[in-house]
Amino acid sequence: MQTEKSGLDKLAFVVASGLGLGFIPVGPGTFGSLLGLGIAALIVFRFRFSPDLMWPALLAAAMATFVIGVWAASRVERFLGKKDAQLIVIDEVCGQVLTFASLAPLMGRLGGAWRWAMVAGFLLFRVFDIFKPFPIRRLEAIPSGAGVMADDVGAGIYAAVVLFVIFYFLY
Repeated sequence: MQTEKSGLDKLAFVVASGLGLGFIPVGPGTFGSLLGLGIAALIVFRFRFSPDLMWPALLAAAMATFVIGVWAASRVERFLGKKDAQLIVIDEVCGQVLTFASLAPLMGRLGGAWRWAMVAGFLLFRVFDIFKPFPIRRLEAIPSGAGVMADDVGAGIYAAVVLFVIFYFLY
């Protein structure tokens, strides 16, 4: 475990902690998920009438968050000497954004119900992230920051599929 942070270490902590949300003592993963929800909502609101642009924008945001998150989580883990420290919430941000990519094809049909879909997606992601159904828990065994990020990507994929199915049949 290191004691003095370099500039890159400080940047990694800012990114990995979801702009500091990971330092909230109670429920940091939920606050990280709320950041992901906010990012997704900005994208959905921005491309609301253009699902053709919304889907790639959400996927690009999730992919960029994943790549940056692997770097930041790996660096923070090395600095702290601890695997998947509670303050690392960039994985929740990524998984939450990924959850909403499934809504893009339905946006034309959802109308004002997209707000309810966002709430449902938030809740679904948190359930899958907390309970980690098979084989999501196994993804945590991947070494370094990739393992930190992978289980939340898995939870995001599960949540995205369930979210799509629910709102496809409701609307």
